[in-house]
Amino acid sequence: MDELKKNKYFLFIGLDKIKFVALNETNKIFYNRIIKVDNSKSDENFDNLKNFLEKNIIEIEKNLKNYVKDIILIIDGQNFLTIDMSSIYNFKNHFNQNNDISNLFVDLKNDLKKYMMHYEIIHMIINKYIIGEKSYFLVPKELHHENIFLEIRFICLKIDIYQKLKSFFTKYQITIKNVLSYEYVNSFKKSTQDNIYDIADKLLNGLNQNEILFTNKTLKNKGFFEKFFDFFG
Repeated sequence: MDELKKNKYFLFIGLDKIKFVALNETNKIFYNRIIKVDNSKSDENFDNLKNFLEKNIIEIEKNLKNYVKDIILIIDGQNFLTIDMSSIYNFKNHFNQNNDISNLFVDLKNDLKKYMMHYEIIHMIINKYIIGEKSYFLVPKELHHENIFLEIRFICLKIDIYQKLKSFFTKYQITIKNVLSYEYVNSFKKSTQDNIYDIADKLLNGLNQNEILFTNKTLKNKGFFEKFFDFFG
């Protein structure tokens, strides 16, 4: 039973297929179920998803010998919006050792949500660190006395789609643990043989040092936190 608790469950919702995948604790696929779909329209895809769950979820749980209590969704499609914001925050002027830097990112995310009420923020990624006239793609070292500005990318999903997905899974007492953009996850593949579900799990655990990950409104990417703190330390 302890081994079952370490399993991770994913559902890929694509334009031409829906695929359920179970990973074990070493991120190997030990179970999957797939259906092909013939259309790419959102409304029809919702129907396909409902049909998939109605026809398969009970049998999937029987085969797994375990209940699927939470799931990670990887979505492919045109329902994402990407927003790039440049030089929007001067962290040097607002940060000292007594402040919790994670609160700054939470505030930044919440500020955007005020103006993007029809979207759910799925990914928050630092594209560049701008210091003086130089740009860096990772937290720079040994630059402790200069202002730093960030160029941040937000990947957002339409809120009505997010809410529909939640309602579908709630019917089966399944919580959506995370939603990921397939295009974003797929960008980390190094070969066609790479397992995107393994990549997705690693991204959720800090694979991209520049992605800001939140859990209950706190910063989850500890590696990022430590590097950012060292920068101002």
